[in-house]
Amino acid sequence: MRERRSRRWLFRGAPPFVGVSRSVLVWGTAAGIALGVAYAASPLSVWFLAAMIGLFAWAGRGLTERERRWVLGVLAVAVVLRVMAIAGLFLTSDHNQFVSFFWDGDGLALKLRSVWIRNVWLDIPIAPHFFSVAFDRFYGWTTYLYVLAYVQYWLGPAPYAVHLFNVVLFLASAVALYRLVRSSYGRTSALLGLVILLFLPTPFLWSVSALKESIYIFLLVLGLVATVRVVRGRFLPRAFAAAVLAVSMLAIDGIREGAQLIAVGGLGAGLVGSVVVRRVSIVLLVLLLLPFAAHRAWQDPGVQAQTMSRLQEAAGRHTGNVRTTGHAYKLLDQRVYSVDRSDAATPQAGIMTPPEAARFVVRALVGFVVVPLPWQVQSASEIVFLPQQVIWYALVAFAGVGLITGLRRDALVTCLLAGVATAGAAVIALNSGNIGTLVRHRDTVVPFVVWLSALGVVATVSRFVSRGSSAGWDRCDANRVAMNEMPGSVIRRAVNSSIVVRAVRRVAQGSVVCVAVVASCRWVRRFREKIVVGLGGDWSDEHEVRTAEQLGALAADSRLVTTVRSSITAPSAAWREAGARRLLDAFLTVDLPTRVRMVGCLTIAAALTHAAILALLGVSVQVVGWGIQLAFVAGGLVVAWWPAALALAWRDRADRSM
Repeated sequence: MRERRSRRWLFRGAPPFVGVSRSVLVWGTAAGIALGVAYAASPLSVWFLAAMIGLFAWAGRGLTERERRWVLGVLAVAVVLRVMAIAGLFLTSDHNQFVSFFWDGDGLALKLRSVWIRNVWLDIPIAPHFFSVAFDRFYGWTTYLYVLAYVQYWLGPAPYAVHLFNVVLFLASAVALYRLVRSSYGRTSALLGLVILLFLPTPFLWSVSALKESIYIFLLVLGLVATVRVVRGRFLPRAFAAAVLAVSMLAIDGIREGAQLIAVGGLGAGLVGSVVVRRVSIVLLVLLLLPFAAHRAWQDPGVQAQTMSRLQEAAGRHTGNVRTTGHAYKLLDQRVYSVDRSDAATPQAGIMTPPEAARFVVRALVGFVVVPLPWQVQSASEIVFLPQQVIWYALVAFAGVGLITGLRRDALVTCLLAGVATAGAAVIALNSGNIGTLVRHRDTVVPFVVWLSALGVVATVSRFVSRGSSAGWDRCDANRVAMNEMPGSVIRRAVNSSIVVRAVRRVAQGSVVCVAVVASCRWVRRFREKIVVGLGGDWSDEHEVRTAEQLGALAADSRLVTTVRSSITAPSAAWREAGARRLLDAFLTVDLPTRVRMVGCLTIAAALTHAAILALLGVSVQVVGWGIQLAFVAGGLVVAWWPAALALAWRDRADRSM
C-alpha cells in the first residue's frame, strides 16, 4: 500500500526540487541568472550560442574521434574569428548611430530599413521619408528585409548581433554541404573543402556582414540537400524533403532577382545530367545531337527573338554596371556602349546584333573566371585580393579534375553541384560589369565549386602518391590518402613527388649552391653526431637520415617553432584546467533526473532574471515579450517537474523488475 501511494504521488507530480542536491540547485540558479543577464543584454547572441551548440553537435555526429577533433576544431576557429570581427566592430563604433563594416555598405542600408519596418509593425512613429525608403520596391528591395525585421520584432533591435544571424546561416550551409559531400566523396575531400570554404577571405567577409549572400547560399544549399533526399530517401523523409525543396525554391526568388532561375535551372540540369552520365552511349548521343538541336532551335524566329531579347536585357544591366562608380570591365563591342539608349529614335533591336551577342556571351563566361586579371589591378584593395584570385584559378582548375572523379563516385551529387555552379556562373557573368560586384556575386558560386576542387586535389595527390603501384589509376582510391596521417605529411609527400620539385632537383644537382647546401648539411650532421656521442648516445651509419629530416629536426628545436607550438597548446591546456570544463563534465556525468531538473532550474532563473532586468530599466515590453517570458517559465517548470518524475518512476520500476 505504501509503495502504491508513493507511485501515485510521484505521477501526480512531485515538488520540482525534491531530491535535488544543493550544489545542483545553486549552480543551476547561478547559470540561469547569468543567462538571463546575457539575454537581457543581447537576446540574439544567446540564440546564436544555442544555435552553435546544435550545429557543433550535428557536425560531429557519426564521426570518428580523430575526425571529430579536426572538424570541431576547424569550426571553433571559424566561429571565434567571426565573433572577434563582430566584437571589434562593436568596440570601435559609435553606438549613437548605425554602423557596419567598410565593405558592408548595402548591409548597412538593409539594417536601417529592417529597423524602420519593425517600428512600423510595432506602431512606433517614424518619419514619412523613412517609411517610403523602408518599403521602396524599386531600389535594393529583397524579402531578406522582412527576415531581419521579423527577427528584431521578436528579439528587439540588434544592430550588431544581427551579423551573428548571417554567421549561423553561412556555417549551417557549410556543415550541410560537408555532411553531404562526406557521404559521397569521403572524409578527406569533405574536410579539405570545409577548411577552404570557411577561411577564404572574401566569403569570410560576406559571412560576417549584414548582406543577403548568406541567406541566399543557405536556401541554395537547402534546396540541393533536399533534392538529394527526395531522390534517395524513404517515403516520409522524401515527403518532408519535397516540402523543404518547394519552400526554398519559393523563398529564394524574393531574396535575389533571378535566383529562382539559377536554383531551378541548376538543380534541374543536375538531375538530367545524373541520368545522362550513367551510360557512355547516352553521353555520346547527347554530345552529337546537342549542336544540331541548338542550330535548329536558333532557326526558329520566336526562339531567336526571345533569346536576343534576354541578351539585350543582360547587356543593358551590364552597361549600367560599367557606368557606375568603381572599377568596371567591358564585355561588349565598343559600338554598343556608344548607343544612346534614351533616344527613342534608336531601334531597340539594332543595339546588338547576333554576332555581337555571341561575342558578348563568350567574353562574359571567360571574364567570370579570369576577371580581375593581374594587369587590371588598380587599387590597393585589388592588390590585397590578388592572392585569392590565384587561389580561385587553382580552384577552377582542380574542379575540372574533381568533376571527372566525382562522376565515378557519386554522379547525382556531382551533377547537382556542377549544375548549380554553372547556372549561377552564367547568370552572374552576363549581368556583371563591376569587378567588386562580380567578386561578391561570384562568391555565391564558390561554395559549390569548392567541394569539386577539394575532390580534384585529393584525386591528384592520390595519383602522385600511388604512381609507382602496379594497380594504377583505376584502383586509386581518393579516400585512401592520409586518413591515418597528418595533413603535413600528405603535403610533403605530394610536393616531393611532384614534377616541378623533381625538375628543380635535376637542374640544381651539381651546381655550386647545391654543393654548398649539401656540405653544410653534412657539417651539421657531423656536429650533431659529435654532440650525441659526447652525451653518451648511440650513432651509427644505419641511423643516418636524409637532409630534409635533419633540417626538420633542427627547425623543431628553434625558438619560432617552440613559440608557435606553445601558442597553440596553451588555450587547449587552459580549457582543460578551466572550471567551466569541470562543471560541464560534472553536468554530463550526473544522472538523468538531476540533469533535467538542473535545466529546468536554469530556464526559470533565466526568464525571471530577464523580466526583472527589463522591469528595473523601465523598458516597455510588448505582449509578445511577456508571452515569451511566461513560455520560458512554464517550460522550465515542466522540465523541472514531469520528466524528472517520470524518469524516477521508470528507474524504480526497472529496479523492482530486477
